[in-house]
Amino acid sequence: MDSSAQDIRLLRALTEQLKLPLIQIARMAEFAKESNDGSGLASIGNIADMALGLLDAFLLSADLRSQQTFPLEPVSLSSVLNDTAHKLSFIATQNDCDLRLSIEGKYGPVMAHRESLEYAMTLLGYGLISARSNGSSQHKVVLTAYKNTNGIVAGVFDNQPGLSADTFRRGHALFGATRQTMPSLIGGNGASIFVADTLMRAMEAPLRTVRHNTLSGFAATLNPSAQLVLL
Repeated sequence: MDSSAQDIRLLRALTEQLKLPLIQIARMAEFAKESNDGSGLASIGNIADMALGLLDAFLLSADLRSQQTFPLEPVSLSSVLNDTAHKLSFIATQNDCDLRLSIEGKYGPVMAHRESLEYAMTLLGYGLISARSNGSSQHKVVLTAYKNTNGIVAGVFDNQPGLSADTFRRGHALFGATRQTMPSLIGGNGASIFVADTLMRAMEAPLRTVRHNTLSGFAATLNPSAQLVLL
């Protein structure tokens, strides 16, 4: 699929997914006006920031695909995940989701494009936090980094059932053409997941579905930086 066709599909998926935060903003603004209560302004701002972030990530992915060379640099993965957790804390609270950060072990920088990596991790977190299962268990989302034999893994996992490689593969075939690309993920059409995947593919670190520590989610393997780190 050429990049322009993929951009059109992603834009359609984004348009559909952005309806939800825009509706939330409209309803909260209406309630604040009627009740003369300004306490919801912070919530409106956070929802708007996440929606704008989704659009910014899409524009970044389009720009990066048009470049012949991709600017990779040594990046601290723990720093990226810490910043991501901070950005997602409000959305997690709003969705009654237990958001956790798990850095397994110590290691140096990875080769990545920091802005793209942070956008990707944030969008994955947003996608899984917004996904609701019909079960009664507490929804938990974990941002994590750990080593494997191929490099350093960055991933976002949750305790909800239904995510599999087949679900992700079918979602890739359907996004932009249907409202619900991954039926097992209730509450979104997966646009944030596919924008994140586009960003990771640009870094030659495509997303895959993974099970880790009894949780399932999305992860990508990044190459360690050869740069010497002075401790």
